[in-house]
Amino acid sequence: MTTALIKKARQFAFQQHKGQIRKGKLEPFSKHLEAVAEIVSQLTDDEELIAGAYLHDVVEDTPVTLEEIDVLFGKQVAKLVALESEAKESDVLPSKTWHKRKENQLQTLRGLKGSEQEVYYIALGDKLANSREMLRDYEEVGDKLWERFNNPNPQDHYWYYQSFADIIGAHPLLAKSAPYKELLATLTQLFPSK
Repeated sequence: MTTALIKKARQFAFQQHKGQIRKGKLEPFSKHLEAVAEIVSQLTDDEELIAGAYLHDVVEDTPVTLEEIDVLFGKQVAKLVALESEAKESDVLPSKTWHKRKENQLQTLRGLKGSEQEVYYIALGDKLANSREMLRDYEEVGDKLWERFNNPNPQDHYWYYQSFADIIGAHPLLAKSAPYKELLATLTQLFPSK
């Protein structure tokens, strides 16, 4: 399903992320956004959730503000983007704040109630798209994969992704979905010793 809102979000996100590439590769960042939106659209036809999937990294990784998202796409989309965005400290190296940022994000998601939990759809799309990509890359480069990240410790990545899986698994609809089951299977392949 493609609506005017979804088309606008896709176009805006692609423009804002133009020139950005995935860590350690030459793949355009837009491929990740497309993958996340595709997964979310498998789970729901809610246009605000799909728009939010395209926009989920725009505040975190570009100069765009939540206020701009609110004006251009509405309060609900801005709320979804806010819930999915990490609070980065501009004056501190990301590697120094990795664990704190991840824990803060997880705490926020754990505390959501009712309709706020709709952001789990985007979180699931993001984490499944990332874990698929990491698994493909791991099969190519092995443990060198972890050197791409601000935190090169695979045990920390396992903790982070498994924590997301635990949170999303508490959602009655998403826990039964094919993307959620794929996420669990992908994590088992990516972290076989766990």
